[in-house]
Amino acid sequence: MAIAESRRGDFEKTLNHLQQELASVRTGRANPAMVESIVVDAYGTPTPLLQLASITTPESTQLLIQPWDPNIVKSIEKALQASALGIMPTVEGLVIRLHFPPLTEDRRKELVRVVREKIEMAKVSIRGIREDIHKQVKLAERDGALSEDQAALESKTLQSVVEEFTERIVTFGAGKEKEVTTI
Repeated sequence: MAIAESRRGDFEKTLNHLQQELASVRTGRANPAMVESIVVDAYGTPTPLLQLASITTPESTQLLIQPWDPNIVKSIEKALQASALGIMPTVEGLVIRLHFPPLTEDRRKELVRVVREKIEMAKVSIRGIREDIHKQVKLAERDGALSEDQAALESKTLQSVVEEFTERIVTFGAGKEKEVTTI
């Protein structure tokens, strides 16, 4: 079995991580993924918001957070205020509302820059995995586990896998950039 193909899971992990990172980038629409990973100090333990409350989108510019335990509303409010969202939560009894104002042109440009940085980080990760696999192939060839032809075939397979995942990264990034810039 090809070394590059056996390590396909590492490439998939990078792609999944990028998808999660891009989901947390704000666009013109409210998205529960923007707040799901915010860590709340609940019951003395840092816990992701997703594990403490239901998060819904009643309107395209609004998130509604309904804690399962009413005693942690204040903790969730503090965590949201301290987050990088830059939006003040509104507590309405036992629920918390987040109103997302329309993005300004400058903010959209800044978010596109953030998206591009995340894409570049994913590409760097892919290149790191490629280098690791390439070293494995060279070591296997030097140790005699692979012939010169097999090593060349492994390198070719590796390059095709890297190109496939790089293309997928670029596609995800372009979609997110379009989403951020669409008014």
